[in-house]
Amino acid sequence: MPSLRANCTMSYTVSHVHTVDLWVDMGKRIEDMGAHSICIKDMAGLLRPYTAYELISRLKKAVDIQIHMQCHATTGLSTA
Repeated sequence: MPSLRANCTMSYTVSHVHTVDLWVDMGKRIEDMGAHSICIKDMAGLLRPYTAYELISRLKKAVDIQIHMQCHATTGLSTA
């Protein structure tokens, strides 16, 4: 029987509540729940390059599971 893997997704958005700290804390909780990887889904194309760098850098320090990212080009930022 093949082994099962859990990939949890964080749907990125921007607001006064959704800070990099919040996303990193969420990543830690996802890992604590037993997930094998985290996917950051930027479904609206809001994740700016410098914020993405900070978020992924901090997540890599905070968790020991794989991190994936999926971006939509709604605003044209995904290319950057």
